[in-house]
Amino acid sequence: MLEIERKFLLNEIPNDIATCEKQEILQGYFKENKKNIRVRKTISYKKGRKYTSYTMTKKQGSGLIRQEIEKKLSEKQFGDYREFAKTYQIKKTRYLYPHKKQIIEINQFHDKLDGLRMAEIEFGSGEESQKFIPPSRCDKEVTERKDANNSYLAVYGMNKLIRNINYQDIITRFQLKSFYNQEAKKYSQTRKKHRSDATMILEAIQNHPNKEIKIIEIGCGSGRLLQHLQEINNKKIDYIGVDLSENLLEEAKKIPIKNNIKTEFICSDMVSYLAECSQEDIDIVVGIASFQHLTNKKQRFLAAKYIYRCLKYEGLFLMTNRSFSLRMVKKHRKIIIESVVKKIIHRSKNEWNNLMIPWQSNDMLHKRFYHIFTKKELKNIITQSGFVIEKLSYKTKEGKTTDNRKDANNTLLIAKKNIFIP
Repeated sequence: MLEIERKFLLNEIPNDIATCEKQEILQGYFKENKKNIRVRKTISYKKGRKYTSYTMTKKQGSGLIRQEIEKKLSEKQFGDYREFAKTYQIKKTRYLYPHKKQIIEINQFHDKLDGLRMAEIEFGSGEESQKFIPPSRCDKEVTERKDANNSYLAVYGMNKLIRNINYQDIITRFQLKSFYNQEAKKYSQTRKKHRSDATMILEAIQNHPNKEIKIIEIGCGSGRLLQHLQEINNKKIDYIGVDLSENLLEEAKKIPIKNNIKTEFICSDMVSYLAECSQEDIDIVVGIASFQHLTNKKQRFLAAKYIYRCLKYEGLFLMTNRSFSLRMVKKHRKIIIESVVKKIIHRSKNEWNNLMIPWQSNDMLHKRFYHIFTKKELKNIITQSGFVIEKLSYKTKEGKTTDNRKDANNTLLIAKKNIFIP
């Protein structure tokens, strides 16, 4: 039979996706010039029940219209065939998402393809496919791209695909979201202790002249700062916590709140949220270990300028980020060297201080993006965005100020939106 299908890379996942029918898919491709033959195990969840099916599929052709031959397998047949298709395999979660008269198959890939999100839509005819208007979350169409085929991804990975269409920023955002959603409970339990640099942030909030203040925390996570804010008794605080991870926000919502604090939680990336904020509406913006996850200069300058715009005059921007301490350099020496070599020798477009830091959780290895700022770099971003820097220093693991980068765990920035710039 003919398969008529269009494919798109996604720039976001629908908020109501958890309500859709879900499938867990494991598929492998045969070696030795038979990579167009696929064996697949599909676990479907419908109305609380679980169904498992096994198939073998052969596809011919490429692009929009392909010939597809499929036959059912028994569990034993699948197991036998899989022995020859273990090397090149893909794991993904598929959601069947209704859109007008169509069903969009939203695929979230795992393991080496973690972060890749692709939508597939099947049609009854070529004419019907051309009339289809994709929703705005469908970012780039990859129907005709060989490197977007599952068989290609199983063998060669996604590096060529995301490099050729400049999709790295979106992939990185999905990877962060995936990591923090999976690790939310564990992450929350290990983030209850008082941060060593929280004292200076709380002092800056405490010393704000207004008795009623509005605070945005970008990358609020499981609400560690919100717990610290319980120590402030002489102010009414309107707190807005913004984070990519729905699961971390659910943890933050569990925190008991005192009567002087009102809370609101927003699931969004920080740049998109800040872009929509009203002008001169906020007293303080806090970013604890979150600005470091912005993947390029444009995003960082946009975020800083949006923060400046949303702050009232005399408003504060308080921020901490990881720094190149001796401890960090020793721990991630290989990753840092590889990044520098790519920049200098291979003339990579990536900045040398962009790092993918690994995190092992159970049997899964996650990689999180970090941009490790220098003080000079932070000063440049903040001053060019209009702020006056009140403090920019290194902080040790114990929370003490130091001039020695090697001893520093984080950088601490306190910047103000002044009426007059000196």
